[in-house]
Amino acid sequence: MQDAEKYEALNLPRVIEEGGLFALVSAAYIVLALAGLQIASLSPSVTPVWAPTGLAIAAVLLCGYRVAPAIFAAAFVVNQLTLPSLPTSTMIALGNTLEAVLACFLIGYWAEGLRAFATPINVIKFFVACIIATALGATVGVISLALTGYAATDLFVPLWLTWWMGDLAGAIVVAPCLILWTRSQPRTRDEVYATVITYVVAASVGLLVRRR
Repeated sequence: MQDAEKYEALNLPRVIEEGGLFALVSAAYIVLALAGLQIASLSPSVTPVWAPTGLAIAAVLLCGYRVAPAIFAAAFVVNQLTLPSLPTSTMIALGNTLEAVLACFLIGYWAEGLRAFATPINVIKFFVACIIATALGATVGVISLALTGYAATDLFVPLWLTWWMGDLAGAIVVAPCLILWTRSQPRTRDEVYATVITYVVAASVGLLVRRR
């Protein structure tokens, strides 16, 4: 009886579901990030293509702000693998998380959230929101590199532009695809999880082959 009461109080199925969501978002983010860093330029942490931004925005829009810790954790791990510096990784991960949160807030406020692609004006508002949010992410990221000695001050502008354009590209290409895909037809949770896992595994295999 006591065990049943504890089970009910902890809401174990809910905990497992949230943990699975956290793991899927983090794993997908890490895989996309490692793929993007294969073409890094000017700095090991700066790439002209950053798909994780689009994933993060889509994840927050679809699942709510509760997935923000998963984005932070994944971004921190990726940056630790790239530049093993706790201050740098923490600041960049915070910037990546704030970027996604700000984008979703603006999209929800201006462009009706998940209905951002329902009308042309909402699409424009979505684009403007992404421009503002990715500018924040790029600013926090490059300042983090400069403050911790991983970027020369004379490269600030080129680094910022590359970072911003990479994040913006990910936001306006990946996020709409994910959002429209999930909204286009009804799917069970098991089907969504299975599809995400398939994409993560396929991308992981591709990364391993590329490294070899």
